[in-house]
This record gives sequence, C-alpha cells and structure tokens, in this order.
Amino acid sequence: MVDSIVEARVNLSEAGVDVEIEEAVADKGYHATDTIELAESLGVRTYIPERKIKGKRNWRDVSEENAGRL
Repeated sequence: MVDSIVEARVNLSEAGVDVEIEEAVADKGYHATDTIELAESLGVRTYIPERKIKGKRNWRDVSEENAGRL
C-alpha cells in the first residue's frame, strides 16, 4: 500500500499536479502495525478495518503512544 502511495506521489509530481496525498483507504488485508506506521511517517492518514482475529490482541509489544493510533 505504501509503495502505491509513493508511486502515486511521483506520478502526480511528474504530471505537474501540485497536490499532496493526505489519506489512504485500504481493505483489511493491509491492517498491519508496520504498514500503518510507515504511512504515518509519510504524513498519510489511513483508513483500514482491523482483521477479525480469534482471541485477544497482544498489546504487550505496543507502546501506549502507538496503541492510541491503532
């Protein structure tokens, strides 16, 4: 997903379009902490539904700051 955002930014720039991609929507297959953090580092807000998982989610390895963004 993030590769697509970067490619879209390059294409917009090459086309002379002065617009910034600020948001991206994806299906639940892209809901991963690494993907969300990488998009955020590019200044892109994501809208991705969480996958349904069995049991409880493990929050031990997620900082309190990151947990509020997921």
